[in-house]
Amino acid sequence: MGSNIAQKRAAKAQRRKAVVAGKRKAEIAATGGSLAERVRRAAAGRIVRCALQESLGRLGFGMLILVRESAEGGLSMGGFLIDAYDGVKDVVFRPIDGPELDRFYEMLAVSGALAPIEPADARKLLHEAVARAQALGIRPHRDYAVVEALFGDVRIEDSTVTIAVPGWGADSVGVPAGDEVAGRVAAADSPDDGKSAAETGQAPM
Repeated sequence: MGSNIAQKRAAKAQRRKAVVAGKRKAEIAATGGSLAERVRRAAAGRIVRCALQESLGRLGFGMLILVRESAEGGLSMGGFLIDAYDGVKDVVFRPIDGPELDRFYEMLAVSGALAPIEPADARKLLHEAVARAQALGIRPHRDYAVVEALFGDVRIEDSTVTIAVPGWGADSVGVPAGDEVAGRVAAADSPDDGKSAAETGQAPM
């Protein structure tokens, strides 16, 4: 009797997993591939905007965005919510058009305007934020490694500016090289039953 109940529960759990997996495959097909695949395709385009919210230097948190344009003219935006203590708290990746991007700028301006930043300086800032948080045992958002690959061939070694962030002081930390992040992309893009901001295209709050 007991074994039959256990078997029925196990079979039900398997059916539930199969349904979730099927929905996941359908979503991937509808959106043009997995998150990692979409980021890789977008990374082949040219960088048209890279900007940092000034609130990071003033309040210790802010958005960093990178926008690339495909050969066909489509725009893709990666956004990273940086916290001076917690590192990268949220991530977004989504296709976006010009007017929508302008509205995104206006929305963020409520808490701090976005100012242009060199991509190499932006990538260095991201890596340092993650390294500092990990030193405290805080991991970055689960989609960080995947969406960070949008920086593509941007080299941290080409950075010439260190962004001042409250609480960081002058102490340096080991900043991972770009190749280390690229090596984590496949592992980070594992199937999950839930959806992140990066997958739904919602802006981090």
